[in-house]
Amino acid sequence: MSTHPLSILRRKLFSSRRKTKKQTNRHGYRRALAIEALESRQMLSITPLQNLSVSENTGEKPQSKVFEYAGQWWTVMPNSSGTWVFRLDGTSWTPAQQITTTKGFHADVKVVDDLAHVLLFDGSSSRLATLQFDAVDNRFEPWALRPQLVNVPLSSGVETATIEVDSTGRMWVASDVKSTVEVRYSDGLYTSFSAPITLGSAKSDDISAIVAMPNNSIGVLWSNQSAKVFQFRVHQDGASPTLWSTVEVAASQWASSVGGSMADDHIHLAMASDGTLYAAVKTSYDSSSRPEIALLVRRPNGIWDNLYQVDTKGTRPIVVVNEAAGKLIVAYTQSDSGGSIYYRESPLGNIAFGPRQTLISGSNNNVTSTKYTSNNQIVFLAGSSSTARGVLFSFDTAAPVVLNQPPVVSAGPDRSIVLGQAAALDGTVSDDGLPVPTSLSTSWTKFSGLGTVTFGNGGLVDSTATFSAAGTYVLRLAANDGQRVAFDDVTITVSAPIVVDPPQQTPPGDDTEPTGIAFQDGLFPYVTYAGTRDTKIVGGKPTTNYGTVTAFDVDGSPDIAALLKWDVSAIPTDSIVVSAAIELNVTNATKHNYEVYALQRAWDELSATWQQYASGQAWIGAGANGSGDHGSAVLGQLGPASKGIQRIALNDAGVAAVQAWIDDPAANFGIILQDYLVSDGVDFYSSEASNAAQRPKLIINYQPVPPLALHGSGGGLPTNVAPTVNAGANQIISRGQPAMLSGVVSDDGLPDLSLLTVLWTKVSGPGTVSFADSTLASTTADFSEAADYTLRLTANDGELFAFDELNVGVI
Repeated sequence: MSTHPLSILRRKLFSSRRKTKKQTNRHGYRRALAIEALESRQMLSITPLQNLSVSENTGEKPQSKVFEYAGQWWTVMPNSSGTWVFRLDGTSWTPAQQITTTKGFHADVKVVDDLAHVLLFDGSSSRLATLQFDAVDNRFEPWALRPQLVNVPLSSGVETATIEVDSTGRMWVASDVKSTVEVRYSDGLYTSFSAPITLGSAKSDDISAIVAMPNNSIGVLWSNQSAKVFQFRVHQDGASPTLWSTVEVAASQWASSVGGSMADDHIHLAMASDGTLYAAVKTSYDSSSRPEIALLVRRPNGIWDNLYQVDTKGTRPIVVVNEAAGKLIVAYTQSDSGGSIYYRESPLGNIAFGPRQTLISGSNNNVTSTKYTSNNQIVFLAGSSSTARGVLFSFDTAAPVVLNQPPVVSAGPDRSIVLGQAAALDGTVSDDGLPVPTSLSTSWTKFSGLGTVTFGNGGLVDSTATFSAAGTYVLRLAANDGQRVAFDDVTITVSAPIVVDPPQQTPPGDDTEPTGIAFQDGLFPYVTYAGTRDTKIVGGKPTTNYGTVTAFDVDGSPDIAALLKWDVSAIPTDSIVVSAAIELNVTNATKHNYEVYALQRAWDELSATWQQYASGQAWIGAGANGSGDHGSAVLGQLGPASKGIQRIALNDAGVAAVQAWIDDPAANFGIILQDYLVSDGVDFYSSEASNAAQRPKLIINYQPVPPLALHGSGGGLPTNVAPTVNAGANQIISRGQPAMLSGVVSDDGLPDLSLLTVLWTKVSGPGTVSFADSTLASTTADFSEAADYTLRLTANDGELFAFDELNVGVI
């Protein structure tokens, strides 16, 4: 069982729910369960709390600065002496831990197990604090593993930011700046954050919020006043940080030209344990006939409900969910100029808001509460000048609550068939019998795939499906009980026989054709290859080793170099190298060139630094820059003018260096990439990158040993020939339209046909390319933005590889 803090938290969240045989499918969709009549708890009550003297208001809008832990309520607020964690004792706030003496921060809090991660937002000077609960002292104290504050490098002009931690333990920060919405991430002890990843466009005063979802994904919702809508994107935990879903438009039917239209820069999120997302928003309709305060709801199947009207007047709304009571409330300020904090309550099952009621009276604004669903009482705070007023709110749960839950759907296991066969579909659907009378219906549809799918009977859970073309198909089984819809997907892989050329034999006396081979951890020349060693050496940190980092930067100001080496022993000795190249996945362009030199020291990946090439072994010159540290001949240059896969074609000296590695493997010390005289650095992924296709690759074309030399004059054994690859014709498509990729691969069947693999990758282009199945020659590709892209189809027979490329213009 996982012991990661977030895994423990998830077990706490779901431990009270009755389990079914199959609650989540392979795509992470959670099946909601029927919630029967709940026991009564208490009548509704609102208890005023002691006022809290503060130096900043209770904003910013999407943030949650109140949280519950160990049966107590806590908040993070600044006062005249700094920023503090306050504990609610009865109805009074007790200062329990000072985080910093700085008092200008606005906090957003994420609790994971006994850790409270606190984003201290102050524009581009924001910080991250992590506190751990001490049960003996009954307070949160600085985390022993990282007690210091960490800089969070948000972009200049940022309006606000929120944090989340996904199921892998990765922390994310969402922020909004100028005309874009950005996310950053951090791993491990969260000591540094990545460069920003842009999710979408927005106006300078738009706003965003991030939320973790129980299907192992995170989502970001933001206002886009240019497009006049609220937009949403999803990232699957563990996927490439830049791989996000296409943009969803929340309650798109409400986008109109009334007033300032639908979107305004006010958002607050809450997530239910079944995967339903609730978003309290403010609109820009500015019309008495349209809502100013509204609720957006995204169901676990990814479908947005129609917009729910909360109030025609108000500002700065938040939403809080109480699953034990089966209710939610939207709290908001009376008017744009401040006033009382109002709220309206609704059942979770069928959204319908009750009358407006007063939560905190007086002159207030910026109501704030918790990120989490509550099982009892909830604390609210709102600012009034230099005072934070609060209440302890108890839901009215005297009457039993019965909620209609979506049907429980399983589409059955994934499978593979051969083109021409029918796939047997074995689905199951169950329901709670609500609403009454029951009107449960089911249907099979094609969700994705190249060809046409014909169902035996699309209305039955047990049916058949036949396919018009080979490829990967996702079929969806949906169930509708008349009020709520649920679905599950099954993947059917339809394969066509691989065309196999007859084995080729090299006639005696003929020259052998050049053979290509690549070396890249996790992919080439076989998926278990792990022969790459790489690190960087940094002049500013002369004793630090970087052998386990996922990306390198090479620069001359400050001085930084990269060391790389590949095990090329798969190439037979005495082979003749014809050409060689290095491919790096570059994440930024540069206006300068960086040179490749052959290293001459037996450096060690896990101990090499600016001062030493191995433990206790110093370079002749610091930075591997002395005579005998590396050769004087330049083997090639890297100076990419754009991001993406960049190739360094090795010159004659580079080919000679690779030849020497093959002739004498003990002399293979790899290369150094450096130029300490230039200042515009270049960054690229290392062999530690989670995505194998992003790792450094060495490509060698060589003349193999002639067959007669291998087998003698009485030879005649067949020689393996690299696969033949055709990626297909170049294409021009419209944005939003998938590219149909119809690659063709043939092979001679050597050394073993079962080893033949194919892979689609992006070579160049500014956006993200998502392949339906990158391991099939015939598939589809979706593109995140309009531009010119180069895609590569590679085939590998276990010993040799070949590839072909095509261009796709997205307009």
